[in-house]
Amino acid sequence: MKCRHCNTINKEKDILCKNCGMDLFSSTRSGQLLNKYLLILTWIGFAISFAWLIIQRVIIPLFYKKAGVIEWDKVSPIFINYRWLETLFFPFLFTLISLTVENKEPKRVFRIISALIVLFTLLLLILYLVESGN
Repeated sequence: MKCRHCNTINKEKDILCKNCGMDLFSSTRSGQLLNKYLLILTWIGFAISFAWLIIQRVIIPLFYKKAGVIEWDKVSPIFINYRWLETLFFPFLFTLISLTVENKEPKRVFRIISALIVLFTLLLLILYLVESGN
């Protein structure tokens, strides 16, 4: 079956186009709408991950660092106990999504964002190791 949107040849049993996600049996652009929502969710997750990086590396040291040492007893216990959960969760989540999404465009975006989040995670870990070595 040929997709009306991108002209990709799909199997007869397919419901959505393997290339663009367009519904093969409808004239609506449901696949494109799904792609749009996936991309929006991806960028929201990336923004949250970036915000955590800023909180961990800029805001906490700015307000809680005295004589070169962060006073963790004054930082919120919620943040102390769960600060690495988000750092590990988002790379796992976006890697998992990039492996399961079949549409090429969202898959590519999820892979790029996964790579960026992994880089941020490595940066955090390196900075943590350098800081704890002093």
